[in-house]
Amino acid sequence: MSIPMEANPFSPGFGRTPHSLVGRDDLLVDLGAGLAGGPRDPRYASLIMGVRGSGKTVVLNELEDRAARQGWVILSVDGSSKGLPERIVNAIEFARGDNPTVGAAAVSQQGSRLQTFGLRLGVLSATWRAGTAQAPPPPSSMGDALAALANAAAQAGTAVLLTVDELHAVDREEARRLSSDIQHIAGRAGLPLAFVGAGLLEMRYTLLADTKITFMQRCERYEMHPLVPADVVVGLSLPIRDAGGDITSEALQAATAFVGESGHGPYKLQILGHTIWRMAGAPDRTIDARTVQRSLPIAEAAVARSICVPAWHELSDSAQSYLAAAAATAGQTSPGELAMRVAGRTGLSARRTASIRRRLVLAGYLAQTADGTVGLTDLVPSEVVRQEAPEELSQYEADDTHDGPPSDTALELLCREWMPRARAHCVLPAAHSGRCRSRL
Repeated sequence: MSIPMEANPFSPGFGRTPHSLVGRDDLLVDLGAGLAGGPRDPRYASLIMGVRGSGKTVVLNELEDRAARQGWVILSVDGSSKGLPERIVNAIEFARGDNPTVGAAAVSQQGSRLQTFGLRLGVLSATWRAGTAQAPPPPSSMGDALAALANAAAQAGTAVLLTVDELHAVDREEARRLSSDIQHIAGRAGLPLAFVGAGLLEMRYTLLADTKITFMQRCERYEMHPLVPADVVVGLSLPIRDAGGDITSEALQAATAFVGESGHGPYKLQILGHTIWRMAGAPDRTIDARTVQRSLPIAEAAVARSICVPAWHELSDSAQSYLAAAAATAGQTSPGELAMRVAGRTGLSARRTASIRRRLVLAGYLAQTADGTVGLTDLVPSEVVRQEAPEELSQYEADDTHDGPPSDTALELLCREWMPRARAHCVLPAAHSGRCRSRL
């Protein structure tokens, strides 16, 4: 890839393909082998899961590019809002060449109709001919449209790849419908319709826990692992040097340490690379260790703003309270101790706090060690908790200066009235005036 000498070689925007895609080769090779294996391969239907900034969308884009180069028809949609079936049908019509601006069209030859299907993807275009056939009637539903396209692809000796990004946000009823349609088309009918979805780890206890979405429960699952230091070194140094810049070994070491083995390492890598290039005035000036040190607070603030704070605000009040309790303790803490503290503040039962802890672990907010203790991850570090919930954090920290977790007597003095809308018990003292509150 050639880069203009004056251009910044890093792309910190979400979903943008970086100059150097590092640490994902094995994942892409395995996904590609699954697609090549056909409908009988369990990887023909796969899920990519990870925290924000882990590179899910970038992997999805790269997989689409590789499949397009092999002649596949690509249907790329997102599930961030309602209307997924309509977006899929629109993508199918787009691929069929109804829009002449994407470079696919219907051609007449010898009195019959020769269909050419295609979808332009960036600078690439996958195009194939479905053979001589009469024009089919317009499909009446998403399932009909997918089946017709997959059947035409089979006749042409190719296949269809449907990708759905932001799968964790898909409307539940629409997810059930999509799951049923793909299972019927690819599973029962054996047509070449591959599916790859990407979403946050919380899918484990939402979408994948739905007993009516059995197809997605059986999908092959891939979790985005952190980048290892060697990947970070390549991901930083190669774009800089390909763009005509230079970075000292000390600067590269400091930058690599900052990215670390973070769950959202790919985003941290891109935002730091973009910042140090700009701060140094590269490529005219070498990126040195001093420039990296000046850039770290800027990059850290960008990561917090783009990843950590949104992740915090997606949590319920009770889950935020649990993280505040974890942040108030130094290092790893036993789940039992955290449960007592959260119960004292929220009035939740032991069963409810255990459920909250499990969800936070599954979603990547908490890390649980082999001995059962839990602690915050860098998805929402203690600094962000302090920034977003200073009062609640100070209350938990105040508990540490007293006799430990609240006693049963203290719990009895709480209002604990259930508030259905907040899905929590009131944490104010018994017989308080005014409205109940789920948080202090």
